[in-house]
Formats: sequence, C-alpha cells, structure tokens
Amino acid sequence: MIHEPVFGNDGVVYYRGYRIVKDPPPIPVRDFDWQFAHVDFDGAPDSGDNRCGEAVSLSAAIAEIEAIIADEEYDEDEFCGCELDYDEYYPMG
Repeated sequence: MIHEPVFGNDGVVYYRGYRIVKDPPPIPVRDFDWQFAHVDFDGAPDSGDNRCGEAVSLSAAIAEIEAIIADEEYDEDEFCGCELDYDEYYPMG
C-alpha cells in the first residue's frame, strides 16, 4: 500500500499517524531541520517511546518513519506470544 503525506494548512505534514514539521535550529548543520513525532508520542524519558526523530529533509523524515513502523510491525510478529511447532509446519522427511 502506498501512503501519501497530507500537507496541512498549519504547515504541518501528516504521515501515517506522525506529525512532521520543518523547524531549523539556529545551528549551521542542516541535519535536524525536520522533526517528526507520532501523534501519541509520550515524550517522557522513561516511557521507552521512540516514535520521534529529526531528519535532513521531508523525504528523509518519511523514510525514518517507515523504518520505525517496519520495526514495530516486526516486533509485533516476533513477540506475538505464539510458539510454532516447526516440525509440524516444516517436516524434515
């Protein structure tokens, strides 16, 4: 499925549950010009919520978001609580 960013009238870009804004800090490096965070981002240091970040461009921010989502989906599959009997599904002979 292809997801398209939505450009809001407020200057915020919305993409797959994330807000992305361009807010360049007053430093000479442009690597942190775009910031993004999930709409449900906690932000507390002890929350373990990593659904935020900075990027050099809008497309880089979207790529970072896709990586975070892919990692979350992998974690859900990996730790679903299911235990497969591999001999049942993949018999060796």
